[in-house]
Amino acid sequence: MLLNSGISVSNYVAENVLPAISSALPSQLDPSLIHLAGNLAPIASLALFLAPLPTIHKISQDQHVGSLSLLPYSSMATCAFVWTSYGLLNGQTTVWLSNGIGLVFALFYFVQFARFAPKEESSTSLPRSVKQHIEGSALIAGSTLVAVTTEHANEVIGIMAVALCLALFASPLAALKNVLASKSAESIPFPQSAATTINCLLWSTVGIFDLGDPFIAIPNSIGLLLGLLQLSLKFAYDYKGNVPGENNGSLNRTIGQQRKGLPSVPTL
Repeated sequence: MLLNSGISVSNYVAENVLPAISSALPSQLDPSLIHLAGNLAPIASLALFLAPLPTIHKISQDQHVGSLSLLPYSSMATCAFVWTSYGLLNGQTTVWLSNGIGLVFALFYFVQFARFAPKEESSTSLPRSVKQHIEGSALIAGSTLVAVTTEHANEVIGIMAVALCLALFASPLAALKNVLASKSAESIPFPQSAATTINCLLWSTVGIFDLGDPFIAIPNSIGLLLGLLQLSLKFAYDYKGNVPGENNGSLNRTIGQQRKGLPSVPTL
């Protein structure tokens, strides 16, 4: 209905949703803080893109993936491609540059993982085979390229990017039931959760106060809330008086967390 009446989705959200978010925030944010967030946001994204390197190195050394899933790496590549396209389409250098670099790392992770992944279909690979990952990623990438040529390219690609973001942000909550039942948050990786929370805080600030872009502001605001929820569970169950990250730095534990289906990838 909104598009039929000549109002774009992005304009509608920018005019109605962003002001609602802003009203809950300080009326005036120091411009220097906004500028700082704009400079730090791409760095935070790159830090998240680098997070899987130890795991991939371990896989290369062992020459097998164990029960690890390929999904975090195919999702990272797909998400980075869509956000790179969105950033280029809108002339947002901080968006396309950081995600373009992240895309290179994601493709490297994907190739390295695929080298040692089981040749037969395996449920641990999700959605069962490397071929299906390639087909699914190619479908989304192809849809993105087709969307670039449409009249509402901004809105279409923006919605695709937001959907991918929200799917990745919400995925750790799949372990919420087990966390509450076992009263243990070991399945929630502290480094990735902390980095994701910081990343979302920075990009939410940039999206709301600098770019005024709802497709960046909204998913990262939601991601910020989900990240804080994960950290709250981590502190409530695992860090009762302990230093965060203590005895949590081993690679085996990081791999164990991924085996439980938790992605360690950024969404922007």
